[in-house]
Amino acid sequence: MYTGIKTFNRKRENEVLEPVSVSLEKEKHRSFFGIRVSAIVETLIFITLTLILDYLFGTGDRFQSINPHPFWIIVLIVTVQYGTVEGVVASVLCTTALYAGNVPDMQFNESLFQYNARLALNPTLWFVAALVIGEMHMRVISERDKFKEIAIVADRDAREVTDAYQMLKEKKEHLEVRLVSQIRSFSFSIKALQNMESMSSAQIMMSLIDMIREIVGPKKFSVYTFSEMGFEVMLSEGWEGENFQRRFPNQHPLYREIVSRKRLISVVNPEDEVVLEGEGLIAAPIIDRDSGTIFGMLKIEDIEFYDLNISNLWVIESLAELVGSAFLNAQKYDQLTKATIFASSQEGVYSYPFYRMQKPLLSKVLGESNNPFTELDVIFDTDQDVMKKIRPDVEYFLSRDLPAAASIYQMGRDELHYVILLPNYSLKKAQELNQEYNKILGQEDKLKDCKWTIEARNVKYAQADYKS
Repeated sequence: MYTGIKTFNRKRENEVLEPVSVSLEKEKHRSFFGIRVSAIVETLIFITLTLILDYLFGTGDRFQSINPHPFWIIVLIVTVQYGTVEGVVASVLCTTALYAGNVPDMQFNESLFQYNARLALNPTLWFVAALVIGEMHMRVISERDKFKEIAIVADRDAREVTDAYQMLKEKKEHLEVRLVSQIRSFSFSIKALQNMESMSSAQIMMSLIDMIREIVGPKKFSVYTFSEMGFEVMLSEGWEGENFQRRFPNQHPLYREIVSRKRLISVVNPEDEVVLEGEGLIAAPIIDRDSGTIFGMLKIEDIEFYDLNISNLWVIESLAELVGSAFLNAQKYDQLTKATIFASSQEGVYSYPFYRMQKPLLSKVLGESNNPFTELDVIFDTDQDVMKKIRPDVEYFLSRDLPAAASIYQMGRDELHYVILLPNYSLKKAQELNQEYNKILGQEDKLKDCKWTIEARNVKYAQADYKS
């Protein structure tokens, strides 16, 4: 805002000073042998008017009998206004106008010396006044110009100091904003890194997107998934009105460079600019460095110029590698959970893969013996932070009063969703157990801020015929 006001004021100042400087420059060039034409014109006009007045109302002697002579007016005015040279010229013109064709006769009672002195008195005084007053005027002008030059230099120095101060102030404010942003980003990064502990690929990807927004702060960016056929865009932000490629086939230079060399690509390097082909400023592989497995690509299409620095390039590359390692861990966890029986350290809480094997077997056995088979579907509605805190308590409360022959199964890694299988339980008994669980959970202080739903339903043999 300050910069805009400063520019506006300078513009107005230039608009005011420019006509003056132009007029002075024109006036400077309107001279005749170094004598300003305006001084000559003013003198001639005054002399002409004076002689007309003498002809109409005077005696016709061009005011020789009047003391002081009217020509003193123009001599003094021109001298004070323009200086010595113009004053002398005015004196010459006045002398010429006074005596040209109008030289008085010598009187009988005066000598030749007295006669010449009488003729030379006014011209001499005019020339002396022009020289003395003109030189005094020129001295004043010289002093004024000297102080004006000093004032201009001081004003220029003051402007430079003001501009330097304003620049320093803007840099300070910018650094303050960056510092606050970095502190906020640091605290956010810790929180986002905690979310990356999740074994859910979707949760990991959302953590990456949040960290890119907060830490890097690009205007436009996108995340691509990897396959042998190419990169496919999974998420894009800020692409409104843009035509960036949504797919990079395996023949594209960007795909080949990312997959073969497994490195960050940036327009800072001229050879990388050719690879990007105008599709962005930065591209980094989402990769696990230890195994070399690529999971996708992070691409920055637009970012502030001052953010395009080596520090941010390092941050982008590190984030992509961190997410790649988290993806690999999530894959390993998926493989382990497929073969595990227990889903929790809490005794008696089984995994979802074991649920898919156990339920059809129990359903078949109980169906053949014509015994009832029901289940309770328990879902807690809460956010991720609260879920991590209360998960052990929820599993403890559900398994603590678990009926005989019943079993509890965890249905999701990143949600509080459980199913309790109740062999030989009718729907009525399952509904009574539902009420007991609601009562038990409602009495616990640790769960008072949570919402949950428990649904009792029959398990039919035909509906439970799953493949493991």
